[in-house]
Order: sequence, then structure tokens, then C-alpha cells
Amino acid sequence: MKINLLSQKHRLTSYITLMLLCTLLPYIITIGCITLTQDRIEGMKIAMFGSILIPHFIYGFIILKYDRIKKIIYTSLLSIVVLGINIFLIKNELGLITGWDLYGYWDMILLNFLTGSFVWELFHQLSMRIKIMS
Repeated sequence: MKINLLSQKHRLTSYITLMLLCTLLPYIITIGCITLTQDRIEGMKIAMFGSILIPHFIYGFIILKYDRIKKIIYTSLLSIVVLGINIFLIKNELGLITGWDLYGYWDMILLNFLTGSFVWELFHQLSMRIKIMS
């Protein structure tokens, strides 16, 4: 039995899952890249795109109740949208600046979670509207 985590009664579980993925995976990916490159700055640069994309790919594969092709397409598109929004916000200095660390690493994680939550919720609302109309 598959549970639709975007359903109303599993909404909290869904966003806790997204929060954990957006927090833990970037940390693991970044530490791995820093270890491989033997340089903190280069490792963090390399890990940035994967740290934003991979949590959303995994999240999409966990929560979406579609066949495999639709799941891949929707997850890819939504992950790219999240990456695009994050890059736009970071480049235009519109993102969060908490000052928690020297490199802005936790700012990126928090921004990724917030934009990801927005994009996935928007997708859920649109898919519910389309389902109701058809």
C-alpha cells in the first residue's frame, strides 16, 4: 500500500521528510566533496548543485504516486525549478542571510527547504485543481 505523503493527513510527515532530506543530504554530499577534493572551498562549490537537486529528486520519488515515467519527469522538472529559484535568489542577493556560518552554507540549506516547500506545495495544489476539474 502506497501512502500519498502530499495528502492532507500526511502533510506534516511530508514536510518533515523534506526538511530532513534538505538538511542531512547536503551535509553528507558536501563533506564527501570536501574529502575528495581536499579543499574546503572547491568541495563546497562542487557540492552546491547536488546539494540542492538530490534531496528533491529523492523526495519526489518517495511522495509521488505516478507511474515511473511521470515520476521521473515531474521530479526532474520540480527539482530544476527549485534550483533555478535558489540560483536566482542567491545571485540577486534576495536569499536568506542568517549569519550562522562563515560560508553561507546553512543559509543555502534553509533557502533550499523553503523554496522546495513552496514549489512542492504549488505542484500539489495545481495537481489537485487539475484532478478536480477533470
